[in-house]
Amino acid sequence: MKASGWTLIWPSVLIGLSWLLLTKRKVEPVAVPMLAVVIGHTAWIIVGNAIMLVQGQVTGAHILELGFDVVPILALTTWFLIRRSRAAAVGILVYQLCEVGFGLLQIGETSIPGISNQSLILAELFHMTLRAAGCALCIYAIVKLPKRHSITASAAN
Repeated sequence: MKASGWTLIWPSVLIGLSWLLLTKRKVEPVAVPMLAVVIGHTAWIIVGNAIMLVQGQVTGAHILELGFDVVPILALTTWFLIRRSRAAAVGILVYQLCEVGFGLLQIGETSIPGISNQSLILAELFHMTLRAAGCALCIYAIVKLPKRHSITASAAN
């Protein structure tokens, strides 16, 4: 637990904080878990990169990867929070599925000086677990979100 404890504590705290903030902002209850996991997970990635930056372990590849994590989630969560739509939830699901694929391709490929391969693989597996949970929560939100009627359909009636 000493070596891998932070791997489990950071995302748990960040997901919990995201959940609390989303609940206080009166986001639809069926969407809170989906958004809390994706926001908390992304925050964990940001914290991890910030720690590596302080330790002098950040490379250009890390910054590029960080951009691929942060920019889409910022756009997708903003879209969802503005529109509260199934389409935005589907966008988050597609992102999560892509990240599962990329994550599977990278398992065991990462090396960071000063961090054991065992700790890195544990972190990668935890990332994949959060992605899989995120996919399941997206599907749940898509199914449970209320269907919105379009303006044209309302006008036709």
